[in-house]
Amino acid sequence: MSKEYSLEELKNLKSKTDVKRFNETSEKDIMEQTIADPDLPNLTEKELKEFKQGKGKSSNEKD
Repeated sequence: MSKEYSLEELKNLKSKTDVKRFNETSEKDIMEQTIADPDLPNLTEKELKEFKQGKGKSSNEKD
């Protein structure tokens, strides 16, 4: 069950994000982490091109 928050409560929540670590993470770090993750398939460019866009949204639409 999820809790509903008011706008004021949301504004007062403290972030748990490690901003320093986030800002210092390089593209190389991200790539190494994704390759090391056994739950994440390391797809080739050819495999990525096989994906098709889902119906109902264009590629420039925002959620």
